[in-house]
Amino acid sequence: MRREKRVKLIQGADLNDLERIINDRLADGGELISIDLASLTCAMYTTEIIGDIPKTALDELEDAMGRHSCGECPFFEKPTDGRKKWTICEQGHRVTKDSRCCATYYQMRKEEARDISKDQREDARVRCEGRGCRGVAEGITASGVRPIQWTEQIPSVGM
Repeated sequence: MRREKRVKLIQGADLNDLERIINDRLADGGELISIDLASLTCAMYTTEIIGDIPKTALDELEDAMGRHSCGECPFFEKPTDGRKKWTICEQGHRVTKDSRCCATYYQMRKEEARDISKDQREDARVRCEGRGCRGVAEGITASGVRPIQWTEQIPSVGM
């Protein structure tokens, strides 16, 4: 659904009428910009529903697979000129590393997931047993973070 914020000029018949109209609009989520009691007018921001915007194919892919940025895409190449933040990817789009991925990226990910067999997916999974994990990801805890040994530094006394 597309909403648009517009400025409306509101005029009342008398002061009580203007006050009632302003209160109704404020209750609907409007924002008062200015008021002129002498001319019984005020200006307000009002939000209007323009209409429904249908979802695109890219929106459907993002809903199914999560939103990804171009920095994750193999077609993205970091700009070589340090002054520019954008580059042209191999698909011909002008993008930054934070831009939305195109449909090509999601189609590629679908094909990769289809190519991986069920046995390979089973082998790649981490099986947690007891306090730690065994198998493929030995040394990784159940939360996915490697345990770290902390050492305390004791300040030396200058002699």
